[in-house]
Amino acid sequence: MFIFKNIGIISLSFIIGSCFSNNKIQKEQQLLNKKDSLLIVNYKNGVDFIAEGNDPIRWQLKMDLDKSFDFFDNENFTISCTAVNPTMMADESEVYHATSGKIALTIKISEQKTNSDNVQNRNNKIVEILCNEKTFKGLGKYTYPIELHEIWLLERIGSKEYGNRKQFHKCPKLTFDLLNNKVIGFDGSERYRGDIDIHGNYIRFSFFSKKHKNNLDNEISDIISKQVENHLLEYYIKDNYLVILLNDDRRLIFKKKN
Repeated sequence: MFIFKNIGIISLSFIIGSCFSNNKIQKEQQLLNKKDSLLIVNYKNGVDFIAEGNDPIRWQLKMDLDKSFDFFDNENFTISCTAVNPTMMADESEVYHATSGKIALTIKISEQKTNSDNVQNRNNKIVEILCNEKTFKGLGKYTYPIELHEIWLLERIGSKEYGNRKQFHKCPKLTFDLLNNKVIGFDGSERYRGDIDIHGNYIRFSFFSKKHKNNLDNEISDIISKQVENHLLEYYIKDNYLVILLNDDRRLIFKKKN
């Protein structure tokens, strides 16, 4: 009887902990909706990056990295260019050289250098646009889906199953914290964490700090360290599943924690 009572108490603790976790995530998503509603709405409309400025005149930019770049200013000038891949510069800035007819549009996106560790400041990108012999300056941000701010349980890597949903604490997982641009992971043997930078449909993962519980490596930790850490990876969310595309064409497939 004592054993069954303890099992019941443990099960109840997991249920309470799960409910608390879900409520916490829902409250954080509400904060994100309030803080970044424009970014979230633009993501839903297929826009990966938005920017605006007042130098030398009022202007706006919207970039769908797979389809088109749309620029317009308050003098009724508008240009829409087919999307192109960026050139990566030595200072880690991205430069896009696009054209529409005979008109060239050069877009440079750089990190904003600041002494503040405020996440809002770190999300801002410096944008310079050269068009019609004018240089436009301002700030921009990448959009993101609010649904990413969740706990995701690993189910498959390629065709190989890894899920262990009956034992949540043992299941490899990723937890995305978009309020602080962080990711916390567990590969089945050790925990790790790092910074992330959302680029619309891409996630740039930083170097991961790890809390070693043992010295045993596993297949998942090997994939995380070699193909996720310090990589820019495409992802998408569909029907409560998060899919991250690895550079070897395999997919990390996660399911949202209920």
